[in-house]
Amino acid sequence: MSTFNPLRGCNSEKALLIGLTRLFCKQQRSSTSTSTSTSTSTSTSTSTSTNTSTSTNAERRTPNAKRPVDRRESSSIFLGRTERRFNRISMSEPTQTKSLKRGRGRPRLFDRTAAIQQAMVLFWDRGYEGTTFDDLIGAMKLSPSSFYHEFGSKERLYREALDYYLKLSTSSLRGFSNHRDTRAAFEALIEEAAAFFTNDASPAGCMISLAGTHLPPQLRSVADYTKSMRKLFEQTLARRLRKGVSDGDLPPGTNVKELAAYFETLFRGLAVHARDGASHKQLLAICRVAMRAWPSRPPDTKGKTALKGRPRLADPDLG
Repeated sequence: MSTFNPLRGCNSEKALLIGLTRLFCKQQRSSTSTSTSTSTSTSTSTSTSTNTSTSTNAERRTPNAKRPVDRRESSSIFLGRTERRFNRISMSEPTQTKSLKRGRGRPRLFDRTAAIQQAMVLFWDRGYEGTTFDDLIGAMKLSPSSFYHEFGSKERLYREALDYYLKLSTSSLRGFSNHRDTRAAFEALIEEAAAFFTNDASPAGCMISLAGTHLPPQLRSVADYTKSMRKLFEQTLARRLRKGVSDGDLPPGTNVKELAAYFETLFRGLAVHARDGASHKQLLAICRVAMRAWPSRPPDTKGKTALKGRPRLADPDLG
């Protein structure tokens, strides 16, 4: 039996046409099959994406539904949405840093005035150089970083402590300035100083007399500031003396500057004597002798001298 040949009996052009037709039909069937497969795959992927989106939206609509998170993900997963979601969940948890141990920060409750007062007592008792940095932070219960954040340096703290001492020790100067009689005002001020310098509740003597006197050249600014405080006190004494001259309590020719320096020196000497252990009674005895240098007032129009009826320092021996 012979094999069937479609080209038999046909010329070459007709055979070529038939071959091309069959090849074209075969390619069309192959393209149709591939398109159908791609469409099916795309449909399946779209359906899967839709289901995932629907599930995610359902989770978002339910406020209490949270996907359980394994905290170990933070050390092994660093991929886009997974890492960001983990961070959002961690940040949404209640903050508990207040119950954690604090670092080297400023204490929650810090009484600045009380801290300055504690530093004042140390400087007053031990002097500037005798008071160490460890003494200060120990008394004020501050860490080194908190100390520098609050006060900046030891010298700045010393200045603040000295200012605080001046306000404390000169609280009686308002009465001193407004006292009717000049000599009585000085006598009252000396009595108060004698009591203040020998008070058992505080270090003996006077802080501005003792704390910053003997210092090396590199601490000249500390010595100068302490010196300015003593000068300020002397100027206060001089103002009161000038008022006494204008009021007629002192002779017109009184050397106010010298008399103010005399009493300022008296106060400094009393402070040193108190630090050496002198009692209140001993200081008052010194003051009575010192008041003998007070200038006599000129006699009044009736011929009476100013000494009569003038107040005197109290004598402890007389009760």
